[in-house]
Amino acid sequence: MSNPNNNTDGTTRGIDPHDLARRPTNVPFAPAYITVIRIDSPGAWRISANHASFAIDDPAQNTPDARLAQALRILKKVIPGGGGNRKKLSDLRPGQPNAEAKLYQRSDGTFDRDDFVDLNFASQHEIFVYYDSADVTLDNDLLISFGPALSNGNPAAGNDSFFVSRVDDGQLDGPLKGKLIRIENYNTIYDGSTFTPRPNNDASKAAKYSLSYHVTLPGRQPLPIVIDPDTGNGMGGQP
Repeated sequence: MSNPNNNTDGTTRGIDPHDLARRPTNVPFAPAYITVIRIDSPGAWRISANHASFAIDDPAQNTPDARLAQALRILKKVIPGGGGNRKKLSDLRPGQPNAEAKLYQRSDGTFDRDDFVDLNFASQHEIFVYYDSADVTLDNDLLISFGPALSNGNPAAGNDSFFVSRVDDGQLDGPLKGKLIRIENYNTIYDGSTFTPRPNNDASKAAKYSLSYHVTLPGRQPLPIVIDPDTGNGMGGQP
């Protein structure tokens, strides 16, 4: 966590991720996977995350509405109604009562991760980030940003792939009382005028971002925080 001023220096660090009108028109968005991230604050000054990837339910019906419906179904399976204990996304693995057949098994044999830093996308993704609290607030003009440096101090890539939007609270029902954003990762390179798909087998074209999530926590004095994970893209890692 850090002060938002450390990340928002007046520049967009590449394409403004909130400017949805600038999505690539020459690169179709047809991700084979969605990634679901559940962010929780289990105690003061503590932030936890659990994330996993899922193949698209029906590639023939790969639409924004269908991807959202899949993400909502998954979230409702791990966030039961009536105040029950949260499950992990790995609890949806094959053989479990609420199994999701499309849950991706990672190369190390695991199904999920409890961090932010191992988001190494090797293809287009739609990322659904759920803040698991009814009390958090979001600024629609500053949902995410891209920092200038990685956690090791090395320069981070400027955004040339990601576009973010807020899911209307009216679309969250049942046990989903928090906030949800969706991030389209086109997995592209932008040269200032043209988008081209990122070649995943070319290490010289790999990018690593400091993708920051912005959220305001409740309290006597509301506290804006930024979660600063390093996010890989085109690194040849997971799907």
